[in-house]
Amino acid sequence: MTRIVQTAANALLVKHFVNPDGPVRGVALIGLRGAGKSTLGQRLAEAVEVPFLRVTDVVEQLAGMSVAEIFSLGGQTAYRRLEQEALQHVLDNY
Repeated sequence: MTRIVQTAANALLVKHFVNPDGPVRGVALIGLRGAGKSTLGQRLAEAVEVPFLRVTDVVEQLAGMSVAEIFSLGGQTAYRRLEQEALQHVLDNY
């Protein structure tokens, strides 16, 4: 059932965000953990030929450590600060 829902959601995203008149600038998917953002995001990025980025990956790259380490050292406050920096980094560079 999950695969059917993901396929339908991907079709809707492509329908509404693929621009036949020019390049796609970007799409951000937000939602709960495990909701399928990464799966749909990868499919959509492939369909519109743009890079796919997970904010969590960007956070880890900028921090030079895993999310678990970030939470261990600075808690949710530190993670949210880094997440905000990662979002700005993505907006500035992509």
